[in-house]
Amino acid sequence: HSNAALNDIFTKVMTRGDVDERYMLRLGSGERNLTTTSTSDHDFTKTGRVAHILSRRGDLLEKVQRLSESLGVSGKPERGVNGAPSYTCETSEYFYFHHVKKRVDVFEEAAVAAAKKKEGDDPSADIFDIFPFKKYFSGFDNYDTSASLSLDEARGKIDEIKSIFEELAEYRPIELLRSQRQRTDYLLTKQARIVAMTCTHAAIARSHLVKLGFHYDNILMEEAGQMLDVE
Repeated sequence: HSNAALNDIFTKVMTRGDVDERYMLRLGSGERNLTTTSTSDHDFTKTGRVAHILSRRGDLLEKVQRLSESLGVSGKPERGVNGAPSYTCETSEYFYFHHVKKRVDVFEEAAVAAAKKKEGDDPSADIFDIFPFKKYFSGFDNYDTSASLSLDEARGKIDEIKSIFEELAEYRPIELLRSQRQRTDYLLTKQARIVAMTCTHAAIARSHLVKLGFHYDNILMEEAGQMLDVE
């Protein structure tokens, strides 16, 4: 009963979408009965969430690699074995500050100048011309030179690029930690925002949680009145 009720709450939180699934963790044997579907093929256990993060990391690094190639910073020969991305979470951060952020700053200055130059007219064509990432979004060589782009649309695409590097920054510790135990402990204590478990599992795992220095800001307990004092 406890596992079923907990899984129901977990599923409803997941369905609402208020918290990204990479921040959600389900501890205990009840996870096997969880019907919530992940965007990946990995479950919500500690090992499953680590596998999800590593898979997500690979997808994001591929986007960084394509962005780098679209800017002419690197080419396909720089890729790894079997065409794997040559970037890591760490080198992606360097790439962002040295190549992406500089282009964004130059674009913002040029966009302001273009808006003043038009004096109330639509500057969309000029915005498209000075947008530095059009090859990344439209294909490396095939993009419509007659297209237009509003400043808000351009900034939305820039935010999309920024979100790639922001998410990769969260995965950098997972990349540095080598053992599965270190990664799962880091996920539990540092990254997870929602950790679901029954009182029974909490009692079983108590010594390990205390050893890790596990802390939480809020605790939600279903039918707390039915708990025993010892629990």
